[in-house]
Amino acid sequence: MLNTRQKLEKFFLFYLLLNPCLDLLGGIYLRIGSILAEETLQDMITPVLPIRMIVLLLFAVYALQTLDKKIIFTVLPIGGAWLLSLIGEFLFLSEFSLFADVQYIAKFVYNLAVLLVYWRLCQGSGRTPRELLDKADWYIAVTLFILAGSILLSYVFGLGYATYGDRFGVSGSRGFFYSGNDITAVLMLLLPLSLTAYLRLEGKPAAKIRLFWLLPPAITIAALLIISTKTSFIAVGIVLLTFFFYTWYRGYKEKGYRLLRRFGMVTLTFAGIFILISLASQAAIFLDIGFSLSKLRRIQESTGLDGLIFSGRQDILLDAFTQFKQSGPYAWLFGIGRGGQSKLIEMDLFEVIFYYGLTGAVTMLWTYLAVGIDFLKAFFRRVDIVGVACFISLGSTVAYLTIAGHVLFSVTSGFYFALVLLYARLHYHGLQDWHFWGGKNKSAVAE
Repeated sequence: MLNTRQKLEKFFLFYLLLNPCLDLLGGIYLRIGSILAEETLQDMITPVLPIRMIVLLLFAVYALQTLDKKIIFTVLPIGGAWLLSLIGEFLFLSEFSLFADVQYIAKFVYNLAVLLVYWRLCQGSGRTPRELLDKADWYIAVTLFILAGSILLSYVFGLGYATYGDRFGVSGSRGFFYSGNDITAVLMLLLPLSLTAYLRLEGKPAAKIRLFWLLPPAITIAALLIISTKTSFIAVGIVLLTFFFYTWYRGYKEKGYRLLRRFGMVTLTFAGIFILISLASQAAIFLDIGFSLSKLRRIQESTGLDGLIFSGRQDILLDAFTQFKQSGPYAWLFGIGRGGQSKLIEMDLFEVIFYYGLTGAVTMLWTYLAVGIDFLKAFFRRVDIVGVACFISLGSTVAYLTIAGHVLFSVTSGFYFALVLLYARLHYHGLQDWHFWGGKNKSAVAE
């Protein structure tokens, strides 16, 4: 009979497939519930977040049962920094939301726990790095079938939400996902890896196998264009241009253009899917994307370039900075707190610094920073197609969460950000432990 630890490990593996379904079902729940109850989205409570918080508790049980000191002593200082931030709210604020405080830090710890727990699962799996990466490629493909495929179907049948509705008009379609920015970040993270998995297919696999690996990147490109945010347009442009030049350069150097031909097949498949959607929507898709692009131009003309880039976040950032600066040494060390904020900055790095102070910035970000630096060092020593994919995924997401996005505090995109960090780690370092944990165990580097 399986012991508790083995049961938890099996559940965590199953949870990889359950996770994208939760995102989709949560959005459907909100859509149907808000219509039936005649409530706004903000007033509806989805059961998805409590499920993920239960998973967070299971992560904690797993860490305690295995007595994994690396996980425990990474998370405990974050709890301490949060408590000191909370004490500051009790001392200096007349009113704040304890629920908002708890929910926010729980989301951050959940995403960091994904990074730590799944890394331990990889090390104890008994599989080689290459086998783990192959499993990850399959998981990414299935995830994109669920997420990107649902956006395409929602658009064709006129279901789900518009991405934006403001004074400039209604634009884009995000399917049933609550946040267009959130699902954009997920697709932006997974698209380069999915594309690379198809480009790296060896030999001449059967047609159904080729189709399985070909469709995910093609439908994801289409889904990002349908979402029609500035970030989704930029993500598509970066991926297509980077992989075109990379595959062309590889072909030029190696006197063979197999990668470039496969890249061309992805673009042709995307074009075919786009034409089918156009026929099903009576060419509305071209009008919708054209309207979204013209809307971005009108926003830039009305609010300036900073308004287009930051979407008003710069004003909230300035207010938070002013409060942080005027609150004195305690706030500089431990932050002004999340619970006293009526509006969120939605720029992750600044939220960490201002809400949790310099102490929070160190304890909460050092693991991400150390893993990222390890990746960059390895990438610039050996640039290959998988490394390029990881660099695009992680680089674009870090830029996004810095200037205009919510990733580290999102249980949707933050989950996949952690997994892509692990993917990059496995590719360049195999199962060798992170040096900042003092790991001595060596493992063959994945080729």
